[in-house]
Amino acid sequence: FFQAEDGIRDVAVTGVQTCALPIFALSPGDAVALFNLAGARHVAGDADGAARSYRSAIAIQPRDAWRLREATLLPPIPDTVEEIVAWRRRFLHRVEALSRASVRVEEPLADGHWTNFHLAYHDEDDRPLQEAVARLWRHAAPSIATRDLRRHDGRPRLGFISAYFRDHTIGHLFKRTIAGIDRNRFAVVVVRAGAADDTVSRSIAASADEVVTLPENLEKARELLAAAKLDALLYTDIGMDPFTYYLAHARLARLQMVSWGHPVTTGIETIDLFVSAEAFDRDGAVPDYTEGLARLPFLLLDWQPEKVDIAGIERSRLGMSADGHAYFCAQSLFKLHPAFDRVLGEILGRDRHAVLHFVEGHRLPWCERIVARLERAFPGAGKRIRFLPRLSGADFIRAQALADVVLDTPGFSGGKTSLEGFSMGQPVVAMPSRYLRGRLTYGFYRRMGLDDLVAASLDDYVAKAVRLGTDASYRMEAKARIAERAPRLWGTVESVRAFEDLVSSRI
Repeated sequence: FFQAEDGIRDVAVTGVQTCALPIFALSPGDAVALFNLAGARHVAGDADGAARSYRSAIAIQPRDAWRLREATLLPPIPDTVEEIVAWRRRFLHRVEALSRASVRVEEPLADGHWTNFHLAYHDEDDRPLQEAVARLWRHAAPSIATRDLRRHDGRPRLGFISAYFRDHTIGHLFKRTIAGIDRNRFAVVVVRAGAADDTVSRSIAASADEVVTLPENLEKARELLAAAKLDALLYTDIGMDPFTYYLAHARLARLQMVSWGHPVTTGIETIDLFVSAEAFDRDGAVPDYTEGLARLPFLLLDWQPEKVDIAGIERSRLGMSADGHAYFCAQSLFKLHPAFDRVLGEILGRDRHAVLHFVEGHRLPWCERIVARLERAFPGAGKRIRFLPRLSGADFIRAQALADVVLDTPGFSGGKTSLEGFSMGQPVVAMPSRYLRGRLTYGFYRRMGLDDLVAASLDDYVAKAVRLGTDASYRMEAKARIAERAPRLWGTVESVRAFEDLVSSRI
């Protein structure tokens, strides 16, 4: 039994890692336990239950930080498009209401350790919601909007900042870009939000003229960053990590930018430019951004693929089905928009040998929610779905290479994942959406001159996927074209030079 906020009853809360059924023993007045229960429910995908627990905790201890958390709650795996619309409406209404109230958060990092991460996966216009949250934080925690600009003499100082300059997608995508900056034009300062020690972090640090490691204290971090006397500062990503999100509200360099590591507008008025790219962002994308939009000729990217051998590797060793046609969606489960369910169901319907493969990740309850969602719409679908266990980086690339079809997720496409697929000569079924985050794979195809492999609609997406899955000669022809053209995506140093020109023109 657990004594819940609405009485004593039997409750089974699915565990995060093991799908065990822990029992929460709460006293009726334990607000902190209720707040923690809310977090556990949210991690398990139960946003409605999380909201109830947050409200119960707030009723006992009306902390403003908790009110902000409840206001910005979003389901990680929504069931329907209608649910997305309802939660976004709730989000904006509650955030605006708190902005009109006298809410205060003294220590944002300690009391508000979350971001608006799941907004970006709804394939909707996030600018109004991101701006509303940014205004709320400046209202609730005015100290985050510090302004501290310090001058220096000599070469312009260009900083790169992230919490993920390590063995992480961001570290891998930006390490060569940082190393490739012309040192005759700029002194490069790597700013690490938190310490890390692995091969990638050491490589990035070694390539910099200077490394600044920030403590997990906003006031001290702002002081250290101001003391670095940066002319320009690029956040490779904003919105995945709370620390850099709050830090970005301060004015600590003359020019402050964000790039495509988390490809969505920040809503933060102290970020001057969003560094995007032509052929990736559509014409007319300026209103999507709070920041000014700077479109380079190509993404700010200088990437080289990892050499991975697939000789002698069987699908079964990776957890893949040995029989049937393997369709592999290599993206995180929160990228599976409910509107994409129809596509997956029609693939199963049109190819009776199709087996859908997804990445299990570290949130097993999310797997259950995805299966339940597809089963409701397409009874029997669950029998033709496999979740791959957590794989090493090399085995993840092998799984893409060994699949018959790799499926990109419209609305929020793959970046590094698609590059890895292309590096193995693997076509990736893709369809561009309105926003940059849904156009990355499309942009890579444009760079390769293979627009004909991009779907024009969801129906066309299904047709292209099923043809790749069932027509071996067409699949081999597409693979050959990818293998021939993919090198156009590697070592794109012209984007680094264009970025340097952009920075020079603005400082």
